[in-house]
Parts: sequence; structure tokens; C-alpha cells
Amino acid sequence: AGGLVGLGGYAVEAGVVPRVMTHGQTLLEPPECLERLAVAGGLRQMAVHIDMTQAGRAGYPINRLTSEVDLHPLREAFTQLALDLRQRTGLPFELAHNCTVTERNIGSVAEVVRWFLADPRRSKIWRILSIQPEANTGRTIFSEHPVTPAIVWRELCRGIGLSLAGNASLGGHHDSTPDASTPVAELSGRYFPLLPPDT
Repeated sequence: AGGLVGLGGYAVEAGVVPRVMTHGQTLLEPPECLERLAVAGGLRQMAVHIDMTQAGRAGYPINRLTSEVDLHPLREAFTQLALDLRQRTGLPFELAHNCTVTERNIGSVAEVVRWFLADPRRSKIWRILSIQPEANTGRTIFSEHPVTPAIVWRELCRGIGLSLAGNASLGGHHDSTPDASTPVAELSGRYFPLLPPDT
């Protein structure tokens, strides 16, 4: 963590907000590591990749996972880690969730979205949900029937229970999943599309 603390400090001095992109396992054990990165290294954001395609997570053997629901305790552990860090330090620490979708887990994408929306605390911590179809990264073993961005978007909308306009902004590769901003009311936990669908 010493090297990351130094890089974080350098980023802050350069005027940017440092963000770590990780599977996060090292930061759960022990949690003091994340606090050091936040306090001494200026870390304010962390993107955590959690999905059924990942092998090697302690307590979550890939061959025993039947759906993304099996990984909700892990998502909750990161939620609590970030909430505890905020409480101890007063820092505005935030998380982003990355998830790769294949034919193995497409059926539980809607449930992942519902999990995040079920507790208003989560939307205060997890500021971005990035749920992307499998892509050629050089090590990809593609599904027999690969998942498309359109299929992923349909499942995201099903999970949130809204028809979201996915063409409101441009960013990333044109073949990736569209995006939409969804404000969440702090007191009620209600959510709604920032921009209405194009009708």
C-alpha cells in the first residue's frame, strides 16, 4: 500500500481525484489498509469489480456460485467498509461497482440492480454501477451465446423498473452498454430517470 499512498498523494498534488480500480479483496483484509490510502494517500473513490467470472476470492469459489445473489454478502461487506471509513474519518469516500455479464450471470443482472436500490445507504456509497457485456480483453473465454449491450440494457431497466434512455450521453466505446443517470432521493430512497426516454 505504500506505493499507492505515494501515487495518491501525487495525484492530489496534481489536482486530480485519485481512484483505485480493484477486485478489493486486499482492502477487506485488513480494512486499515483502505483507511491509510484514504487519509494519507488522498483516495476518495474506489471501483470494485465483483461478479461470477472472478476466480480466487476467499470464501466465494467460482464453481459454487449459482447467481450474482451469492455475491451480495461481498457487496455488503464493501458497503460497510466504506460506511465505516466515512464515519471514522469524515471523508467523502465513494465506491463504483463494475460487473462483467456473460450468459452465466445475465439472469441475475436485474437482481443486482434491485439489491443496490433496496437500501438508500447503498446509493450514497455506490455512485456508479457499471454492468458491461463480456469483451475481448485478450483472456476472454466467450459465452456460447455472447451477451450483447442491448440484452444487458434490457435487464438493467427490468431491475430498476423504469425505461431508461441509454443514449443521453456519449462515453467509452460505441459497442459498450449505454448509460443513464438516475437520481435517488436522500430521504425517501425513491429514484427516477434524470432524462425521460426519447418517445
